[in-house]
Amino acid sequence: MPITIAFHRRDSHRVDVCIADQTIATVEPAALLVEQPLFAQRHVPSDPLAYGQRLFAALGGDKLRAALTALPRAPHPDSLIAIQTDDPALAAVPWELDSSIAYSAQ
Repeated sequence: MPITIAFHRRDSHRVDVCIADQTIATVEPAALLVEQPLFAQRHVPSDPLAYGQRLFAALGGDKLRAALTALPRAPHPDSLIAIQTDDPALAAVPWELDSSIAYSAQ
């Protein structure tokens, strides 16, 4: 079955990360935006690998890894991983940078 990672804003600073209506992590998206390698106002270069590891941890780390391990391998139609949000600040985080971290550990 595909995985949908949904974000639910807890307050103005924190967001719950949920899979199948279960909260697997809580994250502060503002910190992720400032530290990301693509942030236009960043004065110091960032390490994309380290940032990807932080993103993976923010998305639930081992809990997310367990859900990913249960997925069939692509190109199976149920191997889909989707992120659901209507929040522009959350949509601006480059979540795809954590994908290599998730699969390199398997």
